[in-house]
Amino acid sequence: MRACIIYLKNVPHSYDLAQRCLTSCNQFQIQASLFEGSTPSQAKEWINKNNLKIYNPGPKIYKIKMNKPGVQGCLLSHYRCWQHCVELNQNIMILEHDAMVVSDHYQQNFIDVLQLDEHRLEDDPAEKNEVVANTFERKGVKMMNGAHGYCVTPQGATKLINGIHTHGMSPADWHISELLVDIKVVRPRVAKVENDISLTNDRDFYI
Repeated sequence: MRACIIYLKNVPHSYDLAQRCLTSCNQFQIQASLFEGSTPSQAKEWINKNNLKIYNPGPKIYKIKMNKPGVQGCLLSHYRCWQHCVELNQNIMILEHDAMVVSDHYQQNFIDVLQLDEHRLEDDPAEKNEVVANTFERKGVKMMNGAHGYCVTPQGATKLINGIHTHGMSPADWHISELLVDIKVVRPRVAKVENDISLTNDRDFYI
């Protein structure tokens, strides 16, 4: 399987983490390459050019989160990966720079999105290999628990792209929700987060 590892070339620790992620992919025969992510300034230009709106059903948390520059850059980075998936017309794995691949059971059947880790920084108690329906939710909507590692089909990528323009913008992991796509989860985890430094939570991050 092909994989895109999102990183920011002008952020030194991002490149270093992405290289570590690339090494972990190689260990599990994943054809991974570094994918240069989008900066907050590039995201602002994209938003203005396309007259994009924030999905804001209430409470205000959607709008508060989506106004953070790092969150906007992250969303555009994933959006461009979805476009790449559609162009290739094949399933791809999308990894953020701070992810590490830890197992090889990523070749699964799924319709739109396969989440590779439902626990983020927590331990994974699962022992049995299985694919199950996603159960994680925020404010009554089932969505991914972090966008650090997942696989997407061209069909799913198309739904996510169209959703930006018709449904509105949300943080990447919130946008990947049952409102737009079918989400399955593979157990035990295939990827995990190995770093707790977040550029999306930094309100002052802008390049």
